[in-house]
Amino acid sequence: MSQTAARAIASAIQNKAIAELLAEDREIFGVYGEVYDFIFNYYSSNGTTPSARVISSHFKEEDLIPTDVEGDVKYYLSELREEYVKGELDQMIIKIDKFMNSKSSVDILEALSRKTAELSKYVHRAKDVDITDIDLAVERFRAAKEASKAGTVGIPTGIEAWDACVPMGMAPGHNIVLMGYSGKGKSFIADLIIANAYLQGKKILLFSLEMSADEQRQRIYSIIGKGRFFTNDLALGNIEEATLRSWSEDALNTGGKIIVTANDGYSDVTPNIMRSKIEKYRPDLVVLDYLQLAMDNGGTKDMTPRMLNLSREIKQLATAAQIPIITITAVTDDDGKKRNSPPTIAQIAWSKAIEYDADLAVAIHKYDGTNIIELACRKNRRGEMFNMRFEVDLGRGIFTPMMEVPPDED
Repeated sequence: MSQTAARAIASAIQNKAIAELLAEDREIFGVYGEVYDFIFNYYSSNGTTPSARVISSHFKEEDLIPTDVEGDVKYYLSELREEYVKGELDQMIIKIDKFMNSKSSVDILEALSRKTAELSKYVHRAKDVDITDIDLAVERFRAAKEASKAGTVGIPTGIEAWDACVPMGMAPGHNIVLMGYSGKGKSFIADLIIANAYLQGKKILLFSLEMSADEQRQRIYSIIGKGRFFTNDLALGNIEEATLRSWSEDALNTGGKIIVTANDGYSDVTPNIMRSKIEKYRPDLVVLDYLQLAMDNGGTKDMTPRMLNLSREIKQLATAAQIPIITITAVTDDDGKKRNSPPTIAQIAWSKAIEYDADLAVAIHKYDGTNIIELACRKNRRGEMFNMRFEVDLGRGIFTPMMEVPPDED
C-alpha cells in the first residue's frame, strides 16, 4: 500500500490534481499519512502544491516521492482505497478468529457490522455527472419516457389526493417519512400503502420493529379483504380455513409479495442489515416501522447522533439501491400543546436531519373520539402540498376517503 500511496501523491503533484488527493481520508495513506498532512498544511498556507523534491527534503528521505509516475491520480486513489479496505478486512478476520471462543456471536456480529459500516464509505463513492452533456440527457429522458409509458417510474400509493400531488409516485431513491404521535394511525396508513402496492403486483419488504409478522398479516389481510375480515377474528383464528383459502385464490394472486422482517428482540436492525435483505429479496418498496427502534450502522448509543446517522444512512441506501423507502417516525409535543391536530414537521423527534433528508414528509393524525384520520403533507420536493381525511374502520381495515382539506400552515 505504501507504493500505491506514493504513486497517488506523485500523480497528484504532476497532474496538479491536489484537490482529488486532499478529498480522501488520511487513513488510507498508511505510513504516508504524515506526508499527506505536510501536503495539506503546505497547500493551506501557501496556496500551492509542494514539489516531490520539497517533500523529500522535508522528510530527509531521498526519492520519497517517485518522479516517473504515468497513471492518473484517480486510478491510484481507487487502488489505494481497495488495498486499504482489504487490509482492514484481513485484520478484522484475524480478530474474529481470535475472539471466536471468548465472545458471543452477537458481540462479534455487532463489531463486524460497525466495522463494515466504517469501511463502506471507501467503496461507495460520489458519482460525477455532466448534466450539460446533451447526449446523456437525451438518453435519460428517453428512458424516463419509456418508463412512464410502462407505468414503472414509481409506485402509486392508491391514496388519490397524495398521488395527484406526487405524479411520479414512490420512485427509486425516494425517502418518504410518515410522522405522527404514538397510536395515531401511522402504521395503519403504512399498511394501507403496502396493501395497495401489493394489489399492483409489487414486492414489499417491511421491517416491523413494533409488531410481529402475525400481527402485520392480520392487519394487511383485513385491508386487502376490504371489510371481509375483522382483524380480531384473524388474530383469534375465528375464520374457517376453507373461507380463507377460497378468498386467497382471488385476493392473493397479484404476483406481488409482502415480506416481513420482524424484530426478535435480540438483534438490532441497521441500514446494513436492511441492505442485505434488499439484496436478497429485490423488493419494489421498503417500509421501516419505525425509525426510533432501529440502530445506525455504527451502533451509536446517544439518541440524537444515532437519528442523524440513521436518517443519512437510509437516504443513502434508498439512493444506492434505487428503491423508495418509507420510514415511520415519532414526533414530540409542540410546547406542551394538546395533541389535537397533525404535528408540524418541526416536531420530528431527535434530529432535524430526518426532515432534511426526506423527499416527502406526511403527518398522520387520528382524532380522539372519532373514526377520522387526517393526512397532512409537510414537505414535498416534487409537487404540491396536500391534506385529506379518511373515515376509518380499523377493525375491518376499511379506509373511506372523506374529502380534501386546505393545507394548514406548517
